[in-house]
Amino acid sequence: MPPWHIDSTVGIQNFKNDLRLTQEQIDTIVRWVDTGAPLGDPKDLPPARVFDTNNEWHLAAQFGQKEPDLIIRATPYTMEAKTQDKWWKPITDLNLTEIRWARAVETRTANIDGRRILHHAVASLIQDENLAPPEFRLSRADTGDDDDDTTPAGDRGAGLFSEWAIGKTGDVYREGSGKLLLPGARISWDIHLSQAMGGDKPVTAEVELGIYLYPKDYTPKYRTILTNMGASRGRGIDIPPGQIAATQGFTVLRRGPARLENFQPHMHLRGKAMSLEAILPNGTRQMLSFVNNFQFNWMN
Repeated sequence: MPPWHIDSTVGIQNFKNDLRLTQEQIDTIVRWVDTGAPLGDPKDLPPARVFDTNNEWHLAAQFGQKEPDLIIRATPYTMEAKTQDKWWKPITDLNLTEIRWARAVETRTANIDGRRILHHAVASLIQDENLAPPEFRLSRADTGDDDDDTTPAGDRGAGLFSEWAIGKTGDVYREGSGKLLLPGARISWDIHLSQAMGGDKPVTAEVELGIYLYPKDYTPKYRTILTNMGASRGRGIDIPPGQIAATQGFTVLRRGPARLENFQPHMHLRGKAMSLEAILPNGTRQMLSFVNNFQFNWMN
């Protein structure tokens, strides 16, 4: 029951994953809290949640498979007990010799213990866009994948391949669309590991990326791109001493028609708000979404 961060008075309001409470529900909770939050009838309590302790590929059954078509493994990392957070950035070959299209991706750790320390795993796709079919070739390299990635920008034109964080399973792409994988493609990982739960022993995490492929003879109509708009773009945001707020704007140029599937503000503890605007060819602006109450402690 997290708070709904999006301003309900502007922009797009119809969402497939709408988690907001109605005002009536909010009023009911407030009245319950104001009366001391009394316990109801214990017989009405739902059964205690049973957490998943297996390590199966959750999307496999959806495609009638036991496991993904392609499993990419990052180099394992052993995190010492009671240490500071670590960022692990290996590079892994996909060992592809032909063009393939992905219809879904899923991330997990190879071992159960690894779940305890994995905070997020971002996989950027490094590949030669000159090998892409002309109708799917990107017009320019996307240099906003990862501010810390030193890979030449021209090799990172495919954008982010997958973004996983705690609570997420993976992505299934809309029918008729997919991620384009080219011969020689590699994955550049950005893996955040944390012993924040007070781990008193070393833990090894081996992150796995499961890729579900379309048949070789199938070409989807649309190519999907996951773009990190990169508010900082390596420059950072300077908040002057004594100030409680600073505002920064940034623009991502779209050179053709596109469908925006989601908008995910990610600002940690210092972020307060983020908006997404469309700047139309005639110069007018249209507010698409405004997160006016960002709270990192409730970030999903």
